[in-house]
Amino acid sequence: MYYKLDYKIITMSGISIKSELDYQSKLKKLNTIFNAKSGSKESDEADVLAEMIEEYEKKHFLIEKQKR
Repeated sequence: MYYKLDYKIITMSGISIKSELDYQSKLKKLNTIFNAKSGSKESDEADVLAEMIEEYEKKHFLIEKQKR
């Protein structure tokens, strides 16, 4: 996964989500900065966190397609 945002933001957020506890922590953080002003560092961090969370969820919360 590649993020072309400020290195400090990626370092602050961590490179990946490594555990359920880390996942819950990232969700809480995203919740606090979700409505940050567009273009701000918090908004950029929210973008990174959202991508990280989405990737984690794809790997750990599989949703099976319903059979018709």
